Amino acid sequence: MTLVNRKQISLYEEAEAGLNSLVKQTAQVGVGLLGILLLTGGSPPALTVGLSVVGGIAFVAWSEEKRLTKFYARQTQLIQNSVIASETKQSQLKHHPVIASGTKQSQIPNTSESEPTKFEGRQSQLPNSSESELLANDIKQILEADTDNLSELMKQAGLNPDKDLAGADLSSVKAVGCKLSRFNLSGADLDNTDLSRTDLSFANLSNAKLTNVKLCRADLSGADLRNALLMDADLSFADLSDADLSGADLINADLSNANLSNANLHNANLTATNLSTANLSDANLSSANLSDADLSNADLSNANLSTAKVESSRFGNNAGLSEDAKYELQNRGAIFPQDFPQDERILEYEL
Repeated sequence: MTLVNRKQISLYEEAEAGLNSLVKQTAQVGVGLLGILLLTGGSPPALTVGLSVVGGIAFVAWSEEKRLTKFYARQTQLIQNSVIASETKQSQLKHHPVIASGTKQSQIPNTSESEPTKFEGRQSQLPNSSESELLANDIKQILEADTDNLSELMKQAGLNPDKDLAGADLSSVKAVGCKLSRFNLSGADLDNTDLSRTDLSFANLSNAKLTNVKLCRADLSGADLRNALLMDADLSFADLSDADLSGADLINADLSNANLSNANLHNANLTATNLSTANLSDANLSSANLSDADLSNADLSNANLSTAKVESSRFGNNAGLSEDAKYELQNRGAIFPQDFPQDERILEYEL
């Protein structure tokens, strides 16, 4: 709370307290006068009336002085406490520029425009590993902060989202629901992180380590995931539409119910990947390793499966697959429900 607000509240409190005190004192003086009237039978002597008036005024003055003394003593203490707290906070911010986990955006001090940014692009300027570890710790705390504007929070902390996250060690971070749209996380270590429901649309995650990452219901539309390591990743219900996953390693990943429409999965490793009920319409799966993958109920409308390795891949109830396409996939080792004997199916395809 600012000193201005404190002053406004203090004035209000003083007026309210003064009014209450006046009412109380008037009532007390009135009771005293009523007592004198009763004792004198309603006809008090002039001397008694004069002494009563003087005594009432003295009582009111004494009570008011006592109240004000206590009031101003309390206000002085509050102001001193506020100053001490402010100085302590400024000292902490001076030595610890990064806001601790859980800090709200409204609590972050604005960086002076005339003051140069101390940490901008500092990753490329780090002289030793200890500073690199410090940077990674700073970024982890920011990613875990409870804020609606992560980009602004990073800027307030003196970090550059386009440089300082690239190649950073962010393993095991819990940043559920963060807004990282268009951030540069290329080459970053995000193993075992929890990024569920995170907005990573159009983010650069090329060559990033994302083993065992939680990206359930995350927005990765248009993201660059070329050559990313996504083994055992949870991408269920994630939006990967228009994403570039060429060369990505998705062994044993969970992409069930994911939206991969128009995604580029050329030469991606999808061995034992769960793609059941996924939307793969218009996706490029050419030269992908789909061995042992589960594609049951997946939408494959206009999907490019040419040269895809489909040995032991499980298909079934796929929208967009013609009978000829099914025969061809079975001939290459894919598994379909046994609606008719395999030999007849292959024979009909060959004819």
